[in-house]
Amino acid sequence: MSLQTNLRTTLRGIVLTLSSVDEMLDYSRVIPSVNVIGELYCQWFDDIYFPEHEQFRSAFSPEALAALAELNERLLATANLVDGLELYDLIGKQWWAPIPLAAQRALSLLPNSP
Repeated sequence: MSLQTNLRTTLRGIVLTLSSVDEMLDYSRVIPSVNVIGELYCQWFDDIYFPEHEQFRSAFSPEALAALAELNERLLATANLVDGLELYDLIGKQWWAPIPLAAQRALSLLPNSP
């Protein structure tokens, strides 16, 4: 599997999980010892979202890159608010609502398969 294929697959999984509370709850059931929100933010910022790299940019369409940049802005804007919160703490928070919406938009522009 190529680097770009791995990148697309991994990023799609993170975006899919961010796109709904049900996906995040599934994640927490599979790995109950992990703080889902903290893990997703770490994966996004530390492991996967590097738009300054050519390999990253060439893996996605311009439309998908724009949607991912929007999601990144939403995540950055809330990064200090999620520190230490558990998944159930987010449900119903008004400031959280734009994140799943941005993730759903990005997901709609990402390829379903590598």
